[in-house]
This record gives sequence, C-alpha cells and structure tokens, in this order.
Amino acid sequence: MKQNTFAGYNLNFPRKTASLSFSDYLSANAYNKLQIDLTNNIIWGSLTNELDIQKKTSAIVQLNLWSNLIRSSNSAYSNNRNILNTDPLFVNKELEAFELATNSIARKKGADLGTDPYFNYLVKDAKGDTRIYPSTLGSYEK
Repeated sequence: MKQNTFAGYNLNFPRKTASLSFSDYLSANAYNKLQIDLTNNIIWGSLTNELDIQKKTSAIVQLNLWSNLIRSSNSAYSNNRNILNTDPLFVNKELEAFELATNSIARKKGADLGTDPYFNYLVKDAKGDTRIYPSTLGSYEK
C-alpha cells in the first residue's frame, strides 16, 4: 500500500479497532504468512494505536514500513524515515477533509517511487494533482 491516507475517526460512535489491521489468522487450523509493504502513507486517528499487526503463529512477518506517518505506541515502527505520533494536521477531520494543512510535518517526506512498478498509478494524487518527489505523505499532494 502506497500513498494512502487511513484516517480513523467516527463522530457517531466510539471506535475500538485500528484504522489499519493485518493478521496471519485465517481459521482455527490455517494461518497465512504476512508480507506487509507500507510506503508514504498516513495511518492516523483517535486511538493510541492505528496500525495493528496481529501475529498468531511463530511464522516470520515480512514488514516493510518506509516513510509513513503512524499513530502507534510501537517504537519499532520509528525506523526507515517513519514519523510516529505527530499529528498530520488534517484540514478538517470532522468534515472528512483529509487534505493536509500547509504546516503539516507530512509535507515532502515521501520516498521517491519513480522506479516503482506501479508508478503510473502513483504519479497522481486523489485529486488528480501530479506528485513531485519527495512527495507529501498520504493521498493528497497539496
């Protein structure tokens, strides 16, 4: 997952689960190997931990977190240019306006995805604006 905004807010009822959750559990007798690649995302919301990775077996989890802004108490996520627990400064989360304020720390912090095999899909943001690398984290470039 690259260049996404996962914003966990709900004003109508309390949330108890993370904005983004992964698990190796398939059923009582089946488990899946986890391979997670998250780059240039914003994973934020009203909970202390908005990224939940559940590992039910002793299998190895392949985890590649690169240049993300994450709300989490897991300090292991703080490497690879990730930013932990710094408000991204959404324009208006109550109105679901998840563009970023001009003084957001997420601006121009993205890894260059110019060689990514899906670059043709990543070169534009959610509004159709061209990304200029280093890009702004999340779904919106401006």
